[in-house]
Amino acid sequence: MQLTLQTITPVHVGNGEELYDLDYAVHGGYYYRISQKTILDFLAEIPEGAEQYARWIDRNADEISTLKERMRYEKDRRRKGDYNQQLNRLRSGYNLISFAKSINKQNEFLNYLKAAANVYKIPFDDKLRGQVRGAIKTATGKPYIPGSSLKGAIRTALLYRCLSEKSDAESVKNVLQNALRHAYQKGKDRRSLQRIKKTFADRLEHLAFYCHTKKGDRLKRDDEKFDLLKLLKVSDGQLPGAPDTTMRLADVNLYLVNKQKNRQTGKIDFKATTQGQTSYVEAIKEDTPISFKMNVDLTFLLQFKQEFEKNQVRVDNQKTYWIGIAEKVKNIFGLDINTLNSANLQEKENEVYEYIFDSLKMFSKQQLIHQQKWLDRFIEHDKRRDYDVEIEDGHQIVFDSKDNRLIHFGFGTGFTGITEYLHLLKNPELKPLLKDIMELFLIGDKPGANKNRKGSETYTANPDKFPKSRRLVRNDDRIQPMGWGCLLKAGEKFDMPKIGATTKEQISTEPVKAEYFKGTLNPKKRPQMNAEVTHSGRPNKVKVYVSEDYTPEIKLDGYRNPLEVGKIVIVEVGVSKKKQITQASFKKEKK
Repeated sequence: MQLTLQTITPVHVGNGEELYDLDYAVHGGYYYRISQKTILDFLAEIPEGAEQYARWIDRNADEISTLKERMRYEKDRRRKGDYNQQLNRLRSGYNLISFAKSINKQNEFLNYLKAAANVYKIPFDDKLRGQVRGAIKTATGKPYIPGSSLKGAIRTALLYRCLSEKSDAESVKNVLQNALRHAYQKGKDRRSLQRIKKTFADRLEHLAFYCHTKKGDRLKRDDEKFDLLKLLKVSDGQLPGAPDTTMRLADVNLYLVNKQKNRQTGKIDFKATTQGQTSYVEAIKEDTPISFKMNVDLTFLLQFKQEFEKNQVRVDNQKTYWIGIAEKVKNIFGLDINTLNSANLQEKENEVYEYIFDSLKMFSKQQLIHQQKWLDRFIEHDKRRDYDVEIEDGHQIVFDSKDNRLIHFGFGTGFTGITEYLHLLKNPELKPLLKDIMELFLIGDKPGANKNRKGSETYTANPDKFPKSRRLVRNDDRIQPMGWGCLLKAGEKFDMPKIGATTKEQISTEPVKAEYFKGTLNPKKRPQMNAEVTHSGRPNKVKVYVSEDYTPEIKLDGYRNPLEVGKIVIVEVGVSKKKQITQASFKKEKK
C-alpha cells in the first residue's frame, strides 16, 4: 500500500552524529554541513592549505585547553570570569569561516560553499554555536525516514491495542511479576539492573507478538524467527526535493515543572521552566509529505493455512512450531485465518491495514490525553506567563488533528511513545506494578540523586506525574512537540490546522494596548514590561513602557525576524544601578 506521511511538527531521526563548530558553517541565511572531504577539496587548491589548517586547529585547541586548565585551578572569582570570557571568544572563533578569514580566503571559501553541488545546506538565519544533532541520510547525503522508525511506532500502537483489548490483565501481571522477580534476583548492582532494564519490556512483546515453539518438553517463548510482526513490511520514507526545501534546524529545549525553595517564605514552590541542555537538531519541516510503502504478507498465512488452523505446526513428535498462531494473528491484525482464501486476499489485506490505522488512532489519542495533562500542569505553574500562549499554540495543531491517523516517532517522542507505559498506567491492577518497575530501575528519578541518599532513603515514584519533562521545539511564535505526522492514503489530503483556530473562546477582540510598569525598578532583578515595536528589522527596536515620563527606545534582543511596527510585546529588561533600562529581551506577544 502506497502511503504519505505528512509531518505536523518537526521530525528528527538521528544518525548518531553530534556536529560541532568545525562540522558546519552559518552564513548568508544558510547552515552548511561541511565534511572533512569538503574542506580538504577546498584546501587542495591553496598552497600548503592543509598544513595551515592543521596548525590552526592545533593552536586553537592548545589555547582552549590552557584556558580550561587555568579556570579549573583559579580561585579568584573575577579572574575566573575573565578566563571564561576569553574562552567564549576563542570558541566563537573556532569555526571554518574564521579559519578561512585567517588565511585571507573567506570570500573564496563562502563562494565555494554556495557553488558546491555536494554540500548539504538548510535555511537558517540566526546565530548558532555548539552542538547540532545530525539527521539520518542516504550515502548521497539525502535525508530520509528509516522504515524501522515507522514500523517501531506502528509496533508500539499494535502492542498497546493488543494489551488493552486482547490480553487479560492477569497474563500481563504474571509476565511483569516474573520479570520483576528475575530482576530482584539478578540485579544486585546498578550495572546488572541496567542490562536487565534493556530487555525488561521485551517480555510483553513476546506475549503479544511471538508464537511459541516446543522441542520435547521445552517450551520457548522468545524466538525472533516466530515474531508475527515480521509479516509487516515498511519501506524507508522518501522526502521530496532538496534539503533546503524540506529541512530546518530546530531549537530543542527541555521543558518541565521544577521544585524551587522560596527564599522569603522557605516553602517549596513549583515553577514551569526550561533547561537548555539539549541542542539544535536537523529536522524535517512541518507540512512535508514523505512517501513510503506498507505491506502485510498474508500469502505466507494462506500458504500454510491448513496447518495454522490447528493453531500450531507439528514437524514430528519432538518439534512443534507456530504454537498459538491463529489466536495471535487475530489479536495483532484483527484477522481470522479461517476466513482467508486466494479469492479474498486483497480484501483481507485492506482489512488489516484498516486495523493498523485504527490502532494508531487509539494509541495516539491516549498519548494526546497524557500530553494534555502534562501541558495543563505546566501552564498551571507558569505563574509569570513566560510560556503559556506559545506552548498552547504549539500543541494546538496536534490536538486539533486528533481524529486523523496520527503517528508519533523519532527524537522527542518520549517514554510514553516507545513503551507500554500508558497501558500499565491506565489499568488499576497493573499500575502498582508500574510503580514497582519505576522504583527498581529509578525511572523518573533525578540523575545522580540515588548516590546522595543516606541510610534507608529510597526513591518513591509517581506514575501519574511521569514523565516530568518534555523535549519541545522553540520557534519565534510557538513552542511545539516533536515527531507528529498524519498518514494519508493515495488521493487523500490533510489541511494543517491554523494556530489560533481553537475551540476555546477568544477572550477579547479589542486592540491590545501597552500598560506602564507598576513595580519598582531593582538592578538585581529583570522585570517584565510592555513594549511597543517602533522599528521593524534585524534588529527590531521597541519603546519600553516604564512610566509616563520614561519610555526609552532600545534594541530588541531574542527575536530573529522583523516585527510589525506598533505591535505590543512583553520584554524582560536589564536595569542599571541608576535605574535606567539597559537591555530588552523578547518574551512573547501581548494578547
